[in-house]
Amino acid sequence: DWDMVVVQEHTGNQYSWYWTEDEKTALQGIIDYARAARPGNTPKVYYVMSQAYLDLTKAGSNQCFTNEAEMYDVITAQARKVMAETDFDGIISTGTMLQNLRTSSLNDDLHLTRDGFHMNHGISRYGAACTVFESIITPLTGKNLDGNTYRYTGDDEITIPVTDENAPIALAAARAA
Repeated sequence: DWDMVVVQEHTGNQYSWYWTEDEKTALQGIIDYARAARPGNTPKVYYVMSQAYLDLTKAGSNQCFTNEAEMYDVITAQARKVMAETDFDGIISTGTMLQNLRTSSLNDDLHLTRDGFHMNHGISRYGAACTVFESIITPLTGKNLDGNTYRYTGDDEITIPVTDENAPIALAAARAA
């Protein structure tokens, strides 16, 4: 049994930044399939907005951007089209949360990634988890992450540990997203 579906596109190909009828049909098809599979208990279907990469070689070919900021703008425009032209119930803006963190005191040389591509295991993933929770769970339950005491210390040089000092910054970045 399930009552929610979350869809995330891989930003390593052109379908994440070129809006076409094929892309629209494919995404709407996923939504329709998920809802048809649960007659009488129509699930909510959410779209996860991807993040921009520091290392653009990971983004594949057919790029229409030359840097991380441009990639973020293209992903944002794509997400707006997805939301305007398909029947997703909502968006989970993890990509915007990461851009928000990148403008904070927490940004680092890898732009909060562990490899220029994937979010680091610490504060970036914590911020993404806050975004998911407050986008989906909070509206359903009224519970939010104020006072959350989870902390991740990590044990490698590419993880920014989650601390009492920086956890509120990630939560604010998630809420602003």
